Amino acid sequence: MSFLGDMITNVAVKRFLNLNPSHCKDPARIIGGGHLPPFQVPQGYERLEYSFGGFKSFLLKKQGGKAKNCVYLIHGGAFIAGLSSMYYQMGMTLIDALGCDVYYIDYRLAPEYVYPCALEDTRTGWAHLQSLGYLPENTALLGDSAGGNLVLALLLSLRDAGRPMPACGVCFSAWADMAANGASYIANYGKDPMFGDPAAVYSDELKERLLHSEIYSYAEGADRKDPYLSPVYGDYHGFVPMYFVNSADEILLSDAQTICEKLRAYGTEAVHDICPGLFHAFPIFYFLPEAKEYMRRACDFMARFI
Repeated sequence: MSFLGDMITNVAVKRFLNLNPSHCKDPARIIGGGHLPPFQVPQGYERLEYSFGGFKSFLLKKQGGKAKNCVYLIHGGAFIAGLSSMYYQMGMTLIDALGCDVYYIDYRLAPEYVYPCALEDTRTGWAHLQSLGYLPENTALLGDSAGGNLVLALLLSLRDAGRPMPACGVCFSAWADMAANGASYIANYGKDPMFGDPAAVYSDELKERLLHSEIYSYAEGADRKDPYLSPVYGDYHGFVPMYFVNSADEILLSDAQTICEKLRAYGTEAVHDICPGLFHAFPIFYFLPEAKEYMRRACDFMARFI
């Protein structure tokens, strides 16, 4: 782990970004990005805005031009935090690496808007992206955490509806099991610097407290094993090539491991990189050396398909 990565993990994340309900009373404020400076569109680029009534979408691209290929970037934030400037910084990296345009949605948020609202907005964004002239075969999906959930849920819903699917997908720390049943939820509970609690021994009581905390409010009242809510329970026939990244210490690790096993069982390419140390969704922290490396790998993967 780099020196900066170690400092961010063991100082910033453990002390100030731990979202476990035993430590955090206002997760939306912590992960909402309100403390970040607003994104300033650099010279030579432009950001177009579209309104759908309940939410907005944005297109980031080179000024005056339109790329053939596009990345549909679906932000994370536990379904309770909106689109922040960090994702525009990621978009700049994607544009420079792939020569693409980048499309975003700022979907409706829990707890006011629970499942399936965010997925419905993601589907609307997908249809709108095609109406702008971007073909599915020239488009990749990318999402982190809750955004990774929506990447997988969108792909499952498109396949089930017989609709055209994008060329590939990328998930950073996909949050794919809203029932928290994977092995890593137990094994990594004391190690995860963002969702875990090193002072506690994992128990059914702690699990229930986590499942009914604000960061799980999107799932309130829903069947937590519905594959469109918890994609880990889905069937993965007829899927697209996928690239996953996780920290070795995060509780969501087994979500991606299980999905990769299902994809490979159908002969679909599934690449899973597991980074020692660090924390949940670290690739969005674009200034970290490790984030740059795994973003490079993600771009190399997408470049093969779009």
